[in-house]
Amino acid sequence: MPDRDPVSWNTMPSGYAGFAGYFEEARSLFDRMPERDAVSWNTMIAACSRNGRTGEAERLFEAMPGRNAVSWNTLMMGFLENGEVEKAVEVFRGIPSRDSTSLSALVRGLARNDMLRAAEDVLLGLDFTRDGALDAYNTLIAAYGQRGMVMEARQVFDRIPHIHKNAVSWNSMSMCYVKTGDLSAARATFTETPQKDCVSWNTMITGLVNASEMDEAEALFWRMPEPDSWTWTLMVSGFAQKGELEKARASSTGCLAKHWSHGIR
Repeated sequence: MPDRDPVSWNTMPSGYAGFAGYFEEARSLFDRMPERDAVSWNTMIAACSRNGRTGEAERLFEAMPGRNAVSWNTLMMGFLENGEVEKAVEVFRGIPSRDSTSLSALVRGLARNDMLRAAEDVLLGLDFTRDGALDAYNTLIAAYGQRGMVMEARQVFDRIPHIHKNAVSWNSMSMCYVKTGDLSAARATFTETPQKDCVSWNTMITGLVNASEMDEAEALFWRMPEPDSWTWTLMVSGFAQKGELEKARASSTGCLAKHWSHGIR
């Protein structure tokens, strides 16, 4: 290619960086580029991190002119992926204009590193509405729930101003209770959920099916405005596991009829 533009140059390092064992080729091409843009720098920073070279990623970041939000987030996530949690938090605190994407990425990364308390400490130091923290709060609720830490999940949930809680907030809290088999709390949370979506209904039905409460699950199914294929699977498998094959077949027929009534083909 006689006349390579920046897009052409970016394509090659990006391609090499995407394959294991080709880091040196990607770095060599990056170093030979006559002109680098933000994509070039961010691609190389990410490649360094993927190869465990966080120090090199940080040096590139420091040398990069005109860093953007992607640059900061890429460096932060690189540290998190390599277990360098303190460095990641340090980068986050240095971001000139933090947004909800940066915050959510940090909380997800801390959760993957089993640093849930550290994630909670970060959230407690922020202004909820100004920093767009809802997605991060929801992520932390789900992370606590996956580890069976329901009390901690509830404390985070209760810190969200009621007016700002969305379907994900309520569904995440419901799932925490379902995972630990606390049907009473799951029912209460489901009842309180102001705007139930398909996930809300399926979460509650999942809890009931897991507890072999098929009569209640069936009653809930028939109240559900728009069941989906997962609802169908839950009902049929629930009855089948109890050995109630006739009900499983009837449930399958009922699900099909309900799907057709909602225009799902």
